Amino acid sequence: MPIGITRFPPKSWKGINLSELAPSETLLKAFKNHSIDEYMFKIKYQEELSGINIREKLESIANGKDVILCCYEKPSDFCHRHILNDMINGDGELNNA
Repeated sequence: MPIGITRFPPKSWKGINLSELAPSETLLKAFKNHSIDEYMFKIKYQEELSGINIREKLESIANGKDVILCCYEKPSDFCHRHILNDMINGDGELNNA
């Protein structure tokens, strides 16, 4: 089940989008302007998600189906999608994912 995790999904997106799992505009701008590096982006993004039970949210939407996290970046590019995936699968630093 594809689930968008963007602040603003494309107009053509017909599926579910959880904008609360996207990085804040401030964080995204800081990264794109090179004010912070990937390491700091990861830390700040995880802080932004610290109050959300990510796994529970996704499981309630997916209803037993596999989830594919979707955003704008290419699969091989550094992206919040990879950080979120690590958090969900227990490879990240947050325990509430």
